[in-house]
Amino acid sequence: MGVLGAAMATGVLGGLIAGAILALLVAVVNDWSFGADALLLSGYLAGLYAAVFCLGLLVAALGMLAMGGRPGPRVFWALLLGFSVFVTAVLRFSPAIQLFSVVPSMNLLGVVDLVVIAVASLAVTGAVLSTQRIRVMGASALAIALLAGLGLFHRWHEAPRRLDLAAEIPPLAAAAAPVAPAPAGERLDGVKLFVLALDGLSWNVTVPMMKAGDMPNLAALLDGAAYGYLETLRFTVSPVVWETIVTSQPERRHGIGHHFHFAFPGLSRHVNHLPNMPLCNTPMGLRRLLSATRGLGLWANAPASSEDARVARLWEILSRGGLDVGVFMMLNTTPAAPIRGWMHGHGVFHPTDYPDDLEAGFPPMPPRPKHGATAGIGWEKEKEPIERALWQRFTDLALRDRPDVLMYYTHFGDGVNHVNWKVETIGDDVFYSGLHGEAFTPGPASTAVNRFLDSLIGDAMARLPDDALFVVVSDHGFDFRGYEHDNSPPGTLIVRGPGIRPGPIEGASIYDVTPTLIHWLGLPVADDMEGEVLSLAIPGGRFDREVARIATWGAASKTSEVGDVEAEDLKEHEEYLRSLGYVVD
Repeated sequence: MGVLGAAMATGVLGGLIAGAILALLVAVVNDWSFGADALLLSGYLAGLYAAVFCLGLLVAALGMLAMGGRPGPRVFWALLLGFSVFVTAVLRFSPAIQLFSVVPSMNLLGVVDLVVIAVASLAVTGAVLSTQRIRVMGASALAIALLAGLGLFHRWHEAPRRLDLAAEIPPLAAAAAPVAPAPAGERLDGVKLFVLALDGLSWNVTVPMMKAGDMPNLAALLDGAAYGYLETLRFTVSPVVWETIVTSQPERRHGIGHHFHFAFPGLSRHVNHLPNMPLCNTPMGLRRLLSATRGLGLWANAPASSEDARVARLWEILSRGGLDVGVFMMLNTTPAAPIRGWMHGHGVFHPTDYPDDLEAGFPPMPPRPKHGATAGIGWEKEKEPIERALWQRFTDLALRDRPDVLMYYTHFGDGVNHVNWKVETIGDDVFYSGLHGEAFTPGPASTAVNRFLDSLIGDAMARLPDDALFVVVSDHGFDFRGYEHDNSPPGTLIVRGPGIRPGPIEGASIYDVTPTLIHWLGLPVADDMEGEVLSLAIPGGRFDREVARIATWGAASKTSEVGDVEAEDLKEHEEYLRSLGYVVD
């Protein structure tokens, strides 16, 4: 066999092995049986990785031939394994990948990571090439020790920074000014529960802003409220985490795996979930590789939608329990399915509203701004008008229909942090990702966005009746040392209302939100939920009662009228996610 033939054979066989292993992992995380779908997927992935491996090994073979070498199959296996170790390790350790991220940065820790990973990869290559057992064992041990040591260091170093809320919050709440009442006739009388879902709301931002007097309404809300961190998933992609929040189910059960799933010809279902490493990447860069090669036409991105949802969400549970619900812009809600009440959905599928004539009689919404490279205060100024218009539309609907439960979601706070955290904290200075700074000082854009969110909190407080529960919840926080939220900083949970014990909340997770809310509203908690009812009730108060149980709340509701996705809507959706770093071509 010639040199080029050996390179090709190694690449094809390596692709077959990688495709089979990755397809097996995909089948496991998607709860598939090992049938036709898994077999066909392994063929797609084997072909993809065989092409990548063959291309790389052919380049290496031509280079060695040009230098007079005639490498055999053993050399190509050594190169292939060393390359695989290198790619997977670089994707695993966030400071290394930050060198090539949406906001690239001079990154001391990333450079050290790359050196250690390169040495470990060379050791793997040497172990394959060596013919002496002692050298094979020594090189293998060195590679394992280097990567294990790097893993232990990062496990410690990636731990999110946390504030001592029990010490920080009480003086801020005690000094808060009361919220002004709403105008007469504008109160939301009859509302029992209001859930304000603020994506990315972070104590690392709100605490320093409250100290500066920039979030007076939040400080007032905390006076007499229960508050704390909300433990999140290790893979903090918003549609996945929010689906867990509103179902109390892990992603392999609830069906939402990312902003986009993958559609492969011949498969009976989408690939909703890919195997995840501890931070934000997949083994061997599978998600990035699939996204980058979708233009070949063999597979396509499929936006996550309510059609992917498998288990009942919070609004569906409440509807089935006899409560009227108003839902506005919660993730994974288009095409909008019937509920008891109304829904203005979030997503690119039609219908976006239930009922179809929900917004009849209202003026059209202003156009959304285009998503570009704008950062700083300009980003906030472009987007605040549509955010203000969305809140106005929500309050108009709520005042018109006055349901028992209201739920409102905005991605404004998460977006400003993604786009601006480095610009506003570091600027053009050298940035050592993972090592820079102990605290975050909000800059102009983050301050402006969070002031706006604070105005929503104040408006809601002024409108709600005295006996309503007000819940503010976020899916994750931010770690402004450069990890953003790849290292899973916990979210925010604030609960205020009669019967709620004020003070710090300990040990709450995103799985606990839905069981707690449905229990407070007098409905049973399902046995198939992962979370528990949080102990926030005042002893002897209105919520201090035994938890009722039910086997399950069943499947998610579906609509019989799934409309087409408009190309312009899909393009806008992709551009927005690309601007935040979620879509990498």
